[in-house]
Amino acid sequence: MRWRLFLVVVLALLVSLFYFEFAFLAQDTHKTDHPNPQVIPPPPAPTFTPSTPTPEISEQTQPTPTPTPKPPPEWTQCEQKFGYGMLQAWDSKGAQLCTPGVKATSELTCRMTIIPDIPIPTQPHTICDGHEIYVDFSRFSPANAPLHRSGYYLGGPGELFHYGQGAFSGTCKIEGGRLPETNFPRVSTPHSKSDITTPPVFKPQDHLRDIFTSFTSHPAGAAPPAARVIEHPMLLVTREGNEHKNVFHTMTDWLNAYIALYMTHTAPADVQLLLLDAHPDSPLDPLWQALFSQKGPILRAAAMPKQEYLLRRAVFSPPGYSSFFFAYLYSTNACPERLALLQDFASWALKTLNIERPAHTVPVVTVSVRRLYGDRATLNRQWGDEAALVEALRAGVPKAQIKHNPRAHTNPHKRKAQIKRFLPTHPSRTHGRAPGRFVDFGQRIIFMFCSSLPTHPPTRTAQVVDFGRLTIREQIATAAGTDVLVGVHGAGLTHLLWMGPQGGLVEVHPKEGVWRCFENLALWTGLQYHRVMAHGERHIATGTAVDVNPSEIVSAVVSMTGRIQATLEKSR
Repeated sequence: MRWRLFLVVVLALLVSLFYFEFAFLAQDTHKTDHPNPQVIPPPPAPTFTPSTPTPEISEQTQPTPTPTPKPPPEWTQCEQKFGYGMLQAWDSKGAQLCTPGVKATSELTCRMTIIPDIPIPTQPHTICDGHEIYVDFSRFSPANAPLHRSGYYLGGPGELFHYGQGAFSGTCKIEGGRLPETNFPRVSTPHSKSDITTPPVFKPQDHLRDIFTSFTSHPAGAAPPAARVIEHPMLLVTREGNEHKNVFHTMTDWLNAYIALYMTHTAPADVQLLLLDAHPDSPLDPLWQALFSQKGPILRAAAMPKQEYLLRRAVFSPPGYSSFFFAYLYSTNACPERLALLQDFASWALKTLNIERPAHTVPVVTVSVRRLYGDRATLNRQWGDEAALVEALRAGVPKAQIKHNPRAHTNPHKRKAQIKRFLPTHPSRTHGRAPGRFVDFGQRIIFMFCSSLPTHPPTRTAQVVDFGRLTIREQIATAAGTDVLVGVHGAGLTHLLWMGPQGGLVEVHPKEGVWRCFENLALWTGLQYHRVMAHGERHIATGTAVDVNPSEIVSAVVSMTGRIQATLEKSR
């Protein structure tokens, strides 16, 4: 009997101890992992006004904002050429082209400059904004190309607009009643040096020229009643056909929109976007909404009622082609310096999207791959021998660690590997179809990595990423967490803008004579850069493949990650 009683007492004590321990852990877990949403402080509102650039700016500390930065002594010649110095000079050339009167309330101001070293046909480079601007959508007619660029056709039929007289108007004074239409189309012959250095007059090109040659003025008090008045500022953007879904070209539109709002002292949180094109939906549209249409849903001219609207405030963003991203496409960059303007743009966008650059203990290498999925039957610039490249990285990068989806392959040895793979195969990402044979190929490659992972702590982490299979926000978050980006020349490399300044880019050029735009972006964001020339680009059944010497890529990755690792160790 005594041993039974003793056993009952012991069991009771064990049950009590287990109960209290479980209750304590549950309470602690509740406090840590499931906080009360009512006590979570809201994320800080994004600060838009860019900062005065300084030689070194911390990634964690936002610089002191200033609405109109003036060039301090540490501003370099390149910052003056493409950064805040450029914006200050641009803003100083503003002129009122439609002036208000006693009863005339509308006003239109345009700022005209010439950004050096970018294609002459985009000149001059113009940003306009106005108050009390009328837009009559009944005077919009579908077109295949801009009126003043009739031979340049990229998108589908009717994806752009021609504007009849009075499509844009205001109650303000213009000499002759209309803004002057000049004989300055996209030039097909080179300008002389005197043409470039002559102070620009009002000759906006392409989309802006189409808009403002339709602009008319109404006598004071004679403006037609508007069907609707939009009180908050509107950002008016025209995108190029097909290129509206290309990350590089869309980035030029995003940066130009950022610059236009900055120069017109317009807070993005107050702005709604009006797209003056009829391009089909793009995977990049959500970022337009998040960054440049925070006041309301994106409005599209093609879907607007055929009526006249009054915009209390209108900002006209310049075309994407009029961006300094198109400087030095075929020549050595004469300004290979980090630009505070680009840093502030990236920091503002990441903050607005609530994406943080993670603090790494080891460098993260992202290998960008391109794979077939959905309805695509062909794809250019695929890795010619992806297996050889990944195997070379596994063998040549010391103590490497790979990330992939643990559900793709189970590691029977349970090695200490951080595993994640960015190649989703959900039908929603593949339009209901099988993702294609390259996915299985990629799983086999990554398994080659994992089969030889070391058990000791890694000094580098690598991940294989197909940016085309991610949402635009996932793409940005992946790039923001990358230290070294490796990829074949293509629009996806534009995501280097989101990387930290201690990182690097290894770019494979498929042939001689391709644009050096990503090299320039790497230099302007302060990244290390290494170019690898491919053996060639060959045609295959599913597109084209690029053959490259893997050892050269491995050498560049080892060199870059070594410098990054040394920097991380010093900062600890």
